[in-house]
Amino acid sequence: MSSLLDTIGGFIGASGLMYGILTMASKSRREKAEADRVEIENIKVLIETWRQEKEASDQLNMSMREELAALRKDIQKLRNTQRKILEKLDQITHQNMEHIIQQIKQDIQNEDN
Repeated sequence: MSSLLDTIGGFIGASGLMYGILTMASKSRREKAEADRVEIENIKVLIETWRQEKEASDQLNMSMREELAALRKDIQKLRNTQRKILEKLDQITHQNMEHIIQQIKQDIQNEDN
């Protein structure tokens, strides 16, 4: 009888040990699954943040390109005006000074419009 009780006791002890191991393995799998889920959520947040930053950067880039184009156009107009003024200044004599000054003023006003 003692041998039977020892066997039953051993079986109960072994099954308890097996239950503990399986419970730990199951818990470990659940914890790993939860950690994976959290990591995936973090990656989703990171991707969304990156996408928003990329869109904002693209909009800023487009705005800066438009502004650069406008500045280039303004610079070209100023260079043309400067060239015209220099040409007129080369034509100035004592006799036509007032006339050339009026032409320069008129050219500048025309460039502004």
